[in-house]
Amino acid sequence: PDHPASRRMEEAMGRRFENLFLNNEADKLSKVEALAIYQEFRSLMPVGRRGDEIARRLADRLHDLDLVNEATEILEHQVKNRLEGGARASVATRLAVMHLQNRQPVMALSALRTTRLAHIPEDLRRARTLLEARALGDLFRTDLAIEVLANDEGPDVDRLRADIYWKGKRWREAGEPYERVLGDAW
Repeated sequence: PDHPASRRMEEAMGRRFENLFLNNEADKLSKVEALAIYQEFRSLMPVGRRGDEIARRLADRLHDLDLVNEATEILEHQVKNRLEGGARASVATRLAVMHLQNRQPVMALSALRTTRLAHIPEDLRRARTLLEARALGDLFRTDLAIEVLANDEGPDVDRLRADIYWKGKRWREAGEPYERVLGDAW
């Protein structure tokens, strides 16, 4: 392993691995083939931001293959061990989405709450608020979920608010935001 030829070959393999996953060359492969290459050669994963980006892209591929548990493992490792600040909050938001799709609202809330920041971009803050409300609604914490949405407005918030009320079997309260979303269409 210490021979110069071996090192050059390992560096060339590392560059090829990066090109596959960062320069979209893996898009030419099937998702299963790309996953197999990653698992076989994960020791070639670069450190730093490039490696983090590869991990996030791989998690998206795993999610597309309906391997949600494996995808969440990768993102959880990123959130717990590798990322900080806004990047950590952003990846935790993606992780929360995966947990909600996998019917794990407690895990989604945990991912969101452990990565709270005072200053994040408005679109990320809004997405995290909507996800938190959705998770609370899925846990039948209707009043708390509605309280989380108190400062947000818009058709997507009205729809979510209606869904939360509906899930909480509060039909009258669900009807009002549904009517706002439908407008004159009904």
